[in-house]
Amino acid sequence: MFNSLKPLSVMVLAFFFICACHPVSISKKRNNNNHTFALNNEFKITSLEPVFLNYGVYRADFFSSGFRIDYKDIVIYIDSVMVDYPIKANYIFITHPHNDHFSLKDIDKIYTEKTLIIGPTALDKTLKDYRFQSIKPNKKIDLGKFICQTIPAYNIKQHKIGKPIHKRKKNYVGYVLTFDDIKVYHAGDTDYIPEMNELKHITIALVPIGEKRTAMNPYQAARAVNSFKPTFVVPMHYKLDNGSEQKFKDSLNPSITVKLLD
Repeated sequence: MFNSLKPLSVMVLAFFFICACHPVSISKKRNNNNHTFALNNEFKITSLEPVFLNYGVYRADFFSSGFRIDYKDIVIYIDSVMVDYPIKANYIFITHPHNDHFSLKDIDKIYTEKTLIIGPTALDKTLKDYRFQSIKPNKKIDLGKFICQTIPAYNIKQHKIGKPIHKRKKNYVGYVLTFDDIKVYHAGDTDYIPEMNELKHITIALVPIGEKRTAMNPYQAARAVNSFKPTFVVPMHYKLDNGSEQKFKDSLNPSITVKLLD
């Protein structure tokens, strides 16, 4: 079969074969920042382990988009990949099915029969044996102790390798989770999209800053965050030891407090 393919086609097939073979593992690098941000006695957010991405031609130690939120007596995970201390979850939120954001192995560590998983419709088949509720952008769910609002997450810009990786029609999502007077925005993988300009009264924004192909670079991310002015921002989804955090911080409105949890 391969004899009939052009060299470029063989390279593409080989690349995707490598991607399918355990491309995500725990990184050996971690910065000395505090990995938990406690807003008060009832609310704290903790980052999960950094990841090592191994896609053959692309290798990087990466601060991912995975977090755990502890609010009163409930435990919430967002993009639970590389869960280091598996505390059983009440809720698991997934922004999209790419393997640096979605891991069945890690979900199984924290899942119980009472856990509710919420994510995009692309996961309907994969999670059919779990307690799963699919959701599209611009939807709201009242979960009793907090409210979930979905925000679109997609790429606008074209890339040299072809079309945007996160297409709008895929209906991938970000989340605004409202806990009384605390509002947390997890952007997922996204460019600076018009919908961000409509965000109001965000307490903590979790925003990607490091990937030119799949999400915003530090300067684009700063422009996005400056548009809706959260009280705190936690940068995510960037290479460790690459300086992205400082570029982001230097471009940010000084009224916004940066918390590094990598």
